Amino acid sequence: MLHNLDNMLEEASRLLDAGQLLQAETLYSQICELDPGNPEAWLMRGAIYGERGDLQNAVQSIQKSIELQADSAEAYLTLGHVLNAQGRSQEALECFQKAFQCDPVDEQAVCTLASFLKEQGKTAEALSVLQNAVGDDPELTEVWDMLGWLHSQYGRFADAESSYQHSIALAPNNIPSLLGLGHVQMRLGRYADAVTSFRKVIELDPRHVDAHNHLGSALLAMGNVREAESVVQKADRIQPHNAETYANLATILQLRGELFAAENKLR
Repeated sequence: MLHNLDNMLEEASRLLDAGQLLQAETLYSQICELDPGNPEAWLMRGAIYGERGDLQNAVQSIQKSIELQADSAEAYLTLGHVLNAQGRSQEALECFQKAFQCDPVDEQAVCTLASFLKEQGKTAEALSVLQNAVGDDPELTEVWDMLGWLHSQYGRFADAESSYQHSIALAPNNIPSLLGLGHVQMRLGRYADAVTSFRKVIELDPRHVDAHNHLGSALLAMGNVREAESVVQKADRIQPHNAETYANLATILQLRGELFAAENKLR
């Protein structure tokens, strides 16, 4: 029986990963009937209900999972998202807080709680959650990344730079952190450093349109119009009709004194 249940769980997980929600839900329901003490089956069935918009059944199924395994950060996170979709934001926040309490260094729990607090205007609390997490475990790459973003949102660019550098030290090829670092360096007026950061992104992803445009902006700020034009034109070839690309091209045309052409580019 146990062997069969293990096979059923494995198959249900495979179906879920393949996007076959109805088939996965049916199998998880069967597991719940055969083994009602299985918290994973109740949780995953609840998550599928939530994905399909059946929020009431989702809540009931996830709550059953929590009854069986009260220290599951994943279950509290999943329940929080469902409650938030129902408009029950305070209850959702309580679930995210419980997930964080279950595992204060779980990156998903930390970042979800901090993001939710930020959305509710509780920026100081969000920062505290993130800072406490990296204080407990300095190797939380995603938390450093979010900390950098949050600092930059409020103009704390030196703190943002430090946070992004921590993230990159842990994961040198982390594109979001490299982009964030480049933005912060632009705001600090360190355009040569920003160029280095954006070039690294392009090295990792040669078709990254935003990185090409940001590199173009940094080069323009340094007065390197010719290279900026080459980079921005490449962005235009990768993704035509991009608004930021057009704005950069218009700036280049203005610098050349081609005002009519610049105006047309912005239309």
